[in-house]
Amino acid sequence: NSYVEHEKKLFEMIWNNQDPNIEVFNIPDAAKQKILKLRENTPRPYPRPDWIKIDTLKNNFEEVKIPVPSLPSKIKLRGYQKEAIENWKKNNYRGIFEMATGTGKTITALSASVQLFQEKKELLTIVTTPYTHLSKQWQKEMEHFGYRPLLVAESRKKWLEKTSLLIRDVKAGRLKHASLVTTNASFLKSSLREILDKYNVWNKVLFIADEMHHCGSQEMLKTLPPAAPYRLGLSATPVRTYDEFG
Repeated sequence: NSYVEHEKKLFEMIWNNQDPNIEVFNIPDAAKQKILKLRENTPRPYPRPDWIKIDTLKNNFEEVKIPVPSLPSKIKLRGYQKEAIENWKKNNYRGIFEMATGTGKTITALSASVQLFQEKKELLTIVTTPYTHLSKQWQKEMEHFGYRPLLVAESRKKWLEKTSLLIRDVKAGRLKHASLVTTNASFLKSSLREILDKYNVWNKVLFIADEMHHCGSQEMLKTLPPAAPYRLGLSATPVRTYDEFG
């Protein structure tokens, strides 16, 4: 598959001395033995590489606490927030939270996502917002709930490879929970949907649309994922002015 081909290409670049970050030497056995002796008998002359740190974590995984989605102890849901979540559950995990600014719609939505994960045991949470600064606010808030979301916005170089690897691991079952935060523009025009389609993980998706009235445009309506079984819209004003259908 494409992942194997990518790894093969990387290896061949190193083997053929084509990687600009690595220089390959053909050295005589005597020099090779000297290098081995240096490794065995002297203190490490360079920093510990990342793969050693990763192996150390793997070998001592009992001591490493990997965060899982959970409700922060300091958060106590109010009655109307609990009622909204229960109604959403009864409606087959699909619905709209029409909540005024300042009533905690982000907290309510994340609490709903935590409960959904606890019930389904597998979940890919995707949050979309109309603006990058809102997406960054969501990213920060989600970390309080045990999520480690990738931000899919701005430059592709910052997220494309990490997102592809993340979705691959979700598909393979190596990750039981993962999360992405994006903007409407990035969801429309970036490679994100192609990655999601390629690995066919929509059946595990909770799709949260913040300020969901922005999703009523014809372009967005054609793009919203019909295969996502769990959906949640958030808005203080879900009705679009002069656009009843949208």
